[in-house]
Amino acid sequence: MPAVREAQGRRVSCCWHPGASQASVKIVATVNRGCARADANRGGRSFWMGCSGSKDAAPSPSASLVLKPEGIGVEAAAAGNASMVLVAVGTYTPTIHLFSLDSRAALTPVATSTEFGSNHEAIVLSPVSGDTATLVVANNNAASTAANGISGPEHLQGETHMHTARVSAAGNVEPCTKLLLPGEGPIHACVHPSGTVAIANYVGGTMNLVADGTVVSTEKLAEPNHGGSAHMATFDVRAGAKGFVFGVNAGSPPSVAVIEPSTGKILHAVAMPVRVRRLFLHPSLPVAYIIYEAEGDVATWTWPRSDEWNADGTPQRMPKELQRCKTSPHDGLNLPTSFSLTAKGDFGYTTTRTARVPGGDGRPPAPVGVFEVDAADGTLTHRQWVDSGGWNTRDSVLSPDDSALLAVDVLGGTLTAFKRDPTSGMLEKSAVVSAPKATGITVWKPAS
Repeated sequence: MPAVREAQGRRVSCCWHPGASQASVKIVATVNRGCARADANRGGRSFWMGCSGSKDAAPSPSASLVLKPEGIGVEAAAAGNASMVLVAVGTYTPTIHLFSLDSRAALTPVATSTEFGSNHEAIVLSPVSGDTATLVVANNNAASTAANGISGPEHLQGETHMHTARVSAAGNVEPCTKLLLPGEGPIHACVHPSGTVAIANYVGGTMNLVADGTVVSTEKLAEPNHGGSAHMATFDVRAGAKGFVFGVNAGSPPSVAVIEPSTGKILHAVAMPVRVRRLFLHPSLPVAYIIYEAEGDVATWTWPRSDEWNADGTPQRMPKELQRCKTSPHDGLNLPTSFSLTAKGDFGYTTTRTARVPGGDGRPPAPVGVFEVDAADGTLTHRQWVDSGGWNTRDSVLSPDDSALLAVDVLGGTLTAFKRDPTSGMLEKSAVVSAPKATGITVWKPAS
């Protein structure tokens, strides 16, 4: 197989390395070999996971997927609990954790794996069918584990890869493929409705777009700022397979890049006033929520609808900032990391960082912010602060039915579940489990 070549704005050939990762792994029952095409976004195009072999193959003695005692009943739990959700947590270690979340917002450890490299900030579960999902993981090869994940060119070492695995509703995890990437510091990933996997390379400043066994690498989004630039890959789900990829750029100058996913061409850049980390689109309003990391704010913007973008990537209606809200009530360090929005778009939730060292060094724990969304213009009104229990809450996500918010903290080494009131939007802490140096989180609800 030819090796991956560094490229900017052109298609390159890829090298698939199944190796030991293609081994079958037995968690609760026998693993069904032969991964199929993964329908990345419920009806969009698919990307090939590349597993092969016979059904019910024996586990490989070299496989490093470990069944925890608490996870033995997960298959029975899946059968008896229609609301069960599987939660995958990436860390700044070689270990990925798999948990189950039930209707009471309780968490149960299912399994751990060291089959996916280390530093799993870019981690996504993408449904294939009612009882199967694909796990996509890219390794950040420019993150310092000793510095709790701080990324920069000074920490760059070794290669980076995109791994895939087949995950079943019963908690079986079968590593499938390992793809060498031409990026530096993968920090975020998404699966576009076309089936393309989009990966933001923070230190290199590029986006990798993976489809049909090839990688397209964009040009740099900008010059680095605080060690990097490309911070997030996302899209408007309403645009479907023909929609653009948005590259959230924290570099200099900051922007949101509008990218054609099949070619990797940067068509346009929406200028941002300050350094940005994340962008989230409202499900029905023409509104976006943008995390200003260095400012300690979440900003509300007007944003073009999916049909308000021209073919050349320019917006028919110019985006405009409407509002900024603080993501912590405390003075001092406040570096927001994520924003989670309910499916109805009526409540939003922020997470942040208030310290860079374990124990906080006297600083207050990082709060989770609860914001009510105005139904007319999408602006935010603060309703509640909840103690996260940690100081560096790297990421959060709502459960598929919005009944719980899940947050990971790298300094606390925890995954925390907050039960959510569907009417008031308020949160109540319901469960905390250990996940040392946790950094990334993704969820999937198997069909009942």
